[in-house]
Amino acid sequence: MQVKKEEVRKKILKAAIKEFKNSGYKNATMRKISNSSGIPIGNLYRYYQNKETLFNSIVADVYDELKDLFKRGMEKDEHTVEGRSLFFFNKLIDIYTANYDKTYILLHRNVGTKYENVQRELGNYFQDKITTNVRENNPNIEEEDLEFIRFICRLYLIGIGELITSYDKDIAKLKKMGRRFVTFYFQQIAERI
Repeated sequence: MQVKKEEVRKKILKAAIKEFKNSGYKNATMRKISNSSGIPIGNLYRYYQNKETLFNSIVADVYDELKDLFKRGMEKDEHTVEGRSLFFFNKLIDIYTANYDKTYILLHRNVGTKYENVQRELGNYFQDKITTNVRENNPNIEEEDLEFIRFICRLYLIGIGELITSYDKDIAKLKKMGRRFVTFYFQQIAERI
């Protein structure tokens, strides 16, 4: 039995990341990845059973990190929503910058995978956490106010997505604009709802 080599695995992953980023999961093929990596197709299948297994090996860790962050919401020993949301934004950017290609593939090149609805799923975790926190701090809050908060959460996440897309090559500017966005969005929010 042939011993699997880390060098071969790295070549496969590098080629697969490039292929998934350029073509998306649906249009990527194991043959293209084989050709790009220089690894014979038969050997490729010794390392990864199929395209789905290969895709999952690329994005699973990033997915777990993002899911954990979104499930926790804006937790932090900050006393203001603005402070907690800035903490959340910075953690999100840390994950994004440490795993740029993998995060991009997970969020934007996932059609045909179990991650196809990942943006909605992560957004739901975030909304649930925020509305639960609001309800705990305001037991008499009306359902209409909670609906409004869910709406605000969706818009917040869309705004973060736009910031990341607009400034993905300039992380310093992304963080600066993120701070401005969070301040604009959440400063004195309790008085505005």
